Amino acid sequence: MHHFLAFELSESVCAVPLEEVHSIVHLPALSRPPGMPVLLEGFLNLRGEVVPVVRLDRLFELPEKGLGPYTTLVLLRQPDGHVALLVDHASEVLSVPQQALLPVRERHSFNECARAEIAQNGRLVHLLDPGRLLLEKERRLIRELQAMEQNRVERLEPHGS
Repeated sequence: MHHFLAFELSESVCAVPLEEVHSIVHLPALSRPPGMPVLLEGFLNLRGEVVPVVRLDRLFELPEKGLGPYTTLVLLRQPDGHVALLVDHASEVLSVPQQALLPVRERHSFNECARAEIAQNGRLVHLLDPGRLLLEKERRLIRELQAMEQNRVERLEPHGS
């Protein structure tokens, strides 16, 4: 069995592998340094670690929803730290056998980020590959901005803490 966290995004349902999910949080105040790419909402300070917050609706060119105190972030573990995905809300954990993973239909690949689809309860869930969400150029720009923001946060920390 494979386990995924499903979440709503505009009119779609997407999922990511559960083992890559660190936590789910409501949208806190974010820092927004100048020069951010449009797909980045800002940076979250997670106990001193600066985490980029990616707007999947903008990345996939879906209708944007307004942000509020209950907007959901799905924090993912990545090889080089965490990344947060801004979603409408997390809905459920799916347990799916291998044979239930279907090939991605044409024009449903979400910019080549979907690696499979799951038909469940009369709906289609798009299984996203977190490693393919961003282009290398986007990852490099975000890492540069993240390093600058991390430096700023560390300078603001009181000495000795």
